[in-house]
Amino acid sequence: MTNDTNYRKKANAVFFAAVMVVSMVAVGFAAAPAAASADGVNLSPSTVDLADDDTTTDIEVTSSDNEVDYAYAIVNDTSGNVVVSGEATGQAADGHTFTGVDVGDLETGTSYTVQGNNTNGTSAPTVGSAPDAGFSQATASLSITITEGYSPANPFQGQDVTFANDTISTSDELELRVPGSGRDLRERHDLHVGRA
Repeated sequence: MTNDTNYRKKANAVFFAAVMVVSMVAVGFAAAPAAASADGVNLSPSTVDLADDDTTTDIEVTSSDNEVDYAYAIVNDTSGNVVVSGEATGQAADGHTFTGVDVGDLETGTSYTVQGNNTNGTSAPTVGSAPDAGFSQATASLSITITEGYSPANPFQGQDVTFANDTISTSDELELRVPGSGRDLRERHDLHVGRA
């Protein structure tokens, strides 16, 4: 009977020691901080018209971590390379807005992805190269458009016509035709090119 008690006490001691070790390991995992990560990227505006005077956008990188460094990269989806990037350190822990990011040199008809990062010590990727695989934590799509054409669509003689982003120069001549007749008007009209 004495031996049974000793074995039972030893077994209980080993069992409870194992439970304590497993509990401490579990607490250690629960207390370990999660890796910092950006929650989202918001663009204002998300579509930029190059015909406008303002060809900038604001890029907001949001986060619920306590990290205070932020970076962004605008990536050409076709080439995979960075075309614009930036970073800011020591900012608010809940997010940062990069204001007035100039996208006036980007091309229309190309898809762009804005990648955001919120990890302390991370630098913005270099323009002209692909960002590191782990850089992108949140993304948003950016569209670049340009409004072209002229207004009014059917001008009459003597009426001012406004051209928007058509390729014209001061050496161009404007040919006026009588609607439906196919014949030229008998006078040459100088084309005055200016910003509307």
